[in-house]
This record gives sequence, structure tokens and C-alpha cells, in this order.
Amino acid sequence: MTEDGEVYTGCNIENLSFGATVCAERTAVFKMVADGQRAWTRLVVVTQDGGTPCGLCLQVLAEFLPTGQDAVVAWGTESRIIGEAKFHELLPSLFQSENVRKGEL
Repeated sequence: MTEDGEVYTGCNIENLSFGATVCAERTAVFKMVADGQRAWTRLVVVTQDGGTPCGLCLQVLAEFLPTGQDAVVAWGTESRIIGEAKFHELLPSLFQSENVRKGEL
């Protein structure tokens, strides 16, 4: 969910080359960005076993989390929420754009 209440959904897009697979969380973020949004406030991840976002998804999510703000991440199955945490609890040391020195990319 974005700051203005827009909800974006995603699904896993599997690929035989596993590195080319895109998780549902990133699919939702990419849809959000393509729609002109740049910040999210809440994420709900639904899986068969109630897993949390993977590290790659957490990094992508960190890049669209405004500096100094936190967001809520909940995870569960189709029938129940299993857990909920602040984003910084899942990824305590964020690597965001201010961590990259200008001109070094």
C-alpha cells in the first residue's frame, strides 16, 4: 500500500533460470513504480507456508522506503496472518541511495 492508500498486488513470475524469477513483492513494487508511485507504507505477503520476503525483495523495498520512515510488513497464509514487523526489524541496516557516493556508479 502506498502513502495515498493505493494497493498494488503482485505474483511470482517463475523462470527456468532461477535468477530470472521475480518474487511477488518485487512485481508489486515494479507495478507501483510504473504507475508513478515512489513510496510504500504497508506490505502483506501471502504464501502457502507464511514466509517473509527474501533478502533481494527487502533490498528493493528499502529503495522505495522514504529515508527516516518505517513501514509495516505482515506475512501469512491465505487464511491467517502469522506475523507482523516494522521493515527495519527485517532489514536493520538499510542500503539506500544516500549510501552511494555521487559519481561512483
